Amino acid sequence: MAPAGPAIARSAHHGGGASVEIRKFSVGPMNNNVYLLVDEGSGRALLVDAANDAERIVAEVDGLNLAGIITTHGHRDHWQALARVSQATGAPTYLHPGDAAMVPVRADHEIADAMRIEFGDAEVTLIHTPGHTQGSV
Repeated sequence: MAPAGPAIARSAHHGGGASVEIRKFSVGPMNNNVYLLVDEGSGRALLVDAANDAERIVAEVDGLNLAGIITTHGHRDHWQALARVSQATGAPTYLHPGDAAMVPVRADHEIADAMRIEFGDAEVTLIHTPGHTQGSV
């Protein structure tokens, strides 16, 4: 998948009965993946890694009710558009405190292992996986 190429999408059925569209698209010179999880019933969504190209990300979330932005870890190529996307959408940000010193945007919510984030009728459970960085999830 090349940066600026179209998003690819698949639908999955959540155990609670929700249907979630999973969109994946690539941004920036490092060809980073950004994921957008959309509860198809409500239009509530979660964004995973505002990696680069804020304008592209904001365009992808246009018309959705963004419940949050999750940063998977503190390496720069995973948060370069975070400040601009958060400001443009008003969505709260999530980051594990183990990587807080690496990210210049203060998280609205600290991620803890097994934390659940709801978006519409769907939810994700975050798993702390230190190794790549202390705060990887």
